[in-house]
Amino acid sequence: MEQIAALSTLGELVELYRQGRNMPLSFFPATSLAYAKKIADGKDESTALSSAGYAWEGNQYVRGDSLDPWFDQAMRGRDPLDERFKQIAQQVYLPMLDAGS
Repeated sequence: MEQIAALSTLGELVELYRQGRNMPLSFFPATSLAYAKKIADGKDESTALSSAGYAWEGNQYVRGDSLDPWFDQAMRGRDPLDERFKQIAQQVYLPMLDAGS
């Protein structure tokens, strides 16, 4: 049963990879992880988005994903923390976070 779930998750990640080869995905490593961690911890979406927003913007101590020129270009004129962002963040990170707990 676990093997089937792992293969299914791998298939979803491969599909995201394929999509990412054709268009920019709303996936930003630190921002997506911050969002997914809050969701995995059972926090509400507002709290998770707030955490993601801090990771996106960064601060004087931590460089935000928004400062990456590739992400800046890809998201120009779009909300980086949209519904697709939330979906991808959970799809990529929740299986890893679940496996680590």
